[in-house]
Amino acid sequence: HNDYFCAIGLFNIALLHVYFYKENICMVIAIYCRKSVYRDTSDSIKNQIDMCKDFIKRCYGEGHTILVYDQDEGISGATTDRPCFQKMMSDIENDIIDMVVCYMIDRISRNIKDFCNIYFMLQEHNCRFVSVKENIDDTTAMGRAMLYICQVFANLERDNIRERIIDNMNHIEQAGYWPSGLPPLGYKIAKIIEHGKKHTILEIDEETSGIYFHLVDLFLSQRKT
Repeated sequence: HNDYFCAIGLFNIALLHVYFYKENICMVIAIYCRKSVYRDTSDSIKNQIDMCKDFIKRCYGEGHTILVYDQDEGISGATTDRPCFQKMMSDIENDIIDMVVCYMIDRISRNIKDFCNIYFMLQEHNCRFVSVKENIDDTTAMGRAMLYICQVFANLERDNIRERIIDNMNHIEQAGYWPSGLPPLGYKIAKIIEHGKKHTILEIDEETSGIYFHLVDLFLSQRKT
């Protein structure tokens, strides 16, 4: 099934390729790239930009104005509150951009509702959307359908990641360790090694524990009165 959809996507893109060469239309094309966290195995911002530029040159020729939006590294796709992304959306609203190209759909958003709102806004301003890796172009009914299907799976992946993190945090807490974040007032973080593995625990902080116990005493005395 994946080969079938990829073949359809490539065929649609090939048709568009012929059309734009024939008409010699120059567009303003936005490339949006994002990377939530740094991993050696993940595609870097530079790689994403290079693949998008290569795709544009291969499918739509040269002479287009390319605007790169790539300053949202380290910001999750679960939110649209990303400075560079908002700048791109503002340019789309001002009818500056003709097409948005991204490496994968989840670079734009991992939330179905957000993506639908974004895509509707693109349609209102006659701005096309292309995903390079999924071979999706929204100028066809099949392309639009695949767009939403891929977004469903991107949203599913985000939810699965969140559930795994929560499960892992609960397991760490049940084992008696501190999962993550700043320690509460009166405590400090300490590192220990058990069974050859490093763990984080809480220890009483002599410098701030007095404040904590004083607050507890005040609270208990207020309840008694």
